[in-house]
Amino acid sequence: MIETQRLVSLPLGQQELRTYINHLPDFEADHDLQPSHHQHTDDLLWMVSTITEPTFKFSSNVSLYYTIWVVYDKATQQLVADWGFKGPPDPNGSIEIGYGTHPGQRGRGYMTEIVGGIVAWARQHPPIRQVRAETEVTNLVSQAVLRRNQFVAGAEHDGLISWSYTI
Repeated sequence: MIETQRLVSLPLGQQELRTYINHLPDFEADHDLQPSHHQHTDDLLWMVSTITEPTFKFSSNVSLYYTIWVVYDKATQQLVADWGFKGPPDPNGSIEIGYGTHPGQRGRGYMTEIVGGIVAWARQHPPIRQVRAETEVTNLVSQAVLRRNQFVAGAEHDGLISWSYTI
């Protein structure tokens, strides 16, 4: 779990992930959350079906790097975002994150706050020495989230900008 001032982020186990993807109202009820009426994005569904489910591991903490983490607002008890690692730390201690704020929740600083929480979490896990992300060149909002969290822009390739935060 990652907790910030306003937010809680939870990694999902196998059954929780299935319920989150296939029966969101049941997931919300199981976690005492208010209905969000959120619709999962095609990007999230693609990630779950092609990356998360086939590689999900259950016997160690490595599963944290293969699942979806949900984010909810403590005050409203509503889901506001989800994010995930793109695999475990590489041999250099680098991890990559991907994230998205639910459409009805944008513009409230949630992603800036949870990315800061992810960085703080990474500092507590010594094998991790760098957090990376990529944004589309045109995604100025996501770039602002990373800048506010002191990520440094790197190379641009195929319409994407690489970002990194060194622990």
